[in-house]
Amino acid sequence: MDIKSQVLEFLENHRGESFSGQKLADELHVSRAAVWKAIDTIRKDGIEVEGATKRGYILDQNSNTLSSAGINTLIKHKNFYHIEVCKSVDSTNTQLKKLAQNGAAHACVLIAAEQSAGKGRLGKSFYSPKGTGIYLSVIIRKNIAPENALFITTAAGVAVCRAIEQVSGGKAHPKIKWVNDVYCDDKKVCGILTEASISCENNTLEYAVLGIGINLFTPNDGFPQDIENIAGCVFSENEGNLRNRMSACLLDNLVPILDDPVKTGKEYMKEYKKRSMLIGKMGFIINGEKNIPCKFIDIDDNAKLKVELEDGTIKLLSSGEVSVKLKNA
Repeated sequence: MDIKSQVLEFLENHRGESFSGQKLADELHVSRAAVWKAIDTIRKDGIEVEGATKRGYILDQNSNTLSSAGINTLIKHKNFYHIEVCKSVDSTNTQLKKLAQNGAAHACVLIAAEQSAGKGRLGKSFYSPKGTGIYLSVIIRKNIAPENALFITTAAGVAVCRAIEQVSGGKAHPKIKWVNDVYCDDKKVCGILTEASISCENNTLEYAVLGIGINLFTPNDGFPQDIENIAGCVFSENEGNLRNRMSACLLDNLVPILDDPVKTGKEYMKEYKKRSMLIGKMGFIINGEKNIPCKFIDIDDNAKLKVELEDGTIKLLSSGEVSVKLKNA
């Protein structure tokens, strides 16, 4: 671990406490000059380390800076993941797919404070401004059939809901909109995108990249006009250390999925259906330019959406075919 990482990890483990440069140097067995240089680099990375004469360096208890050290301090499953945090990327999924193609390992995680080209389902974009959310992708390398890949997405929806409830102390009540969106108070707060590479030789997943974007609180300038009536956030205000806390909690909840995506996905289907915001309601199947009225009846054990059309026809929809929306939504 380099000196910058050591200094940041020490300050994360002692949030709210101040340490002089000499004290940090003594604790880490490095020079004061090395500590000063590390602090300077940490600040340039956008992490708010306060410092004053006679007071020393301090990482404020309420600071909301995002860092791998901050996440590793809070995560329960130590050493399960390899976590990298960056200030900004085009898309965490895009970058991890490149790494996966070059052999990056299972449970490799990339988290960004901002995305310039966040990816959504069916070629849509995911608005990812800096400082107000977490944008996370993880590599999954498991020998599973392509038709079972959907269980990664559905299980991740349950994991996101659990993490939101845990970090909010039960104040937020997330629901899942089939197949990959999480809503709070009828507003979308999270999108999930699973992209996979299939081995033609044995017809199994070579790897999958699971991407999750969560809006934690409202951007300073609000949401763009085209999504302002759809997008929402989990929290009404910027709570201390929220991004590290949510990242750690989410990753802990994803561990069973990475261990066995299909088994976990099947076990989570009952909870997935219970958390559905669609079942029993009227809405539309969106197929290209067509909005087809229907009633959402159920979600089967293979995560297909069962709908009834106006003429009484029953259809099972797979995630790759269409989008859906509620009436008056």
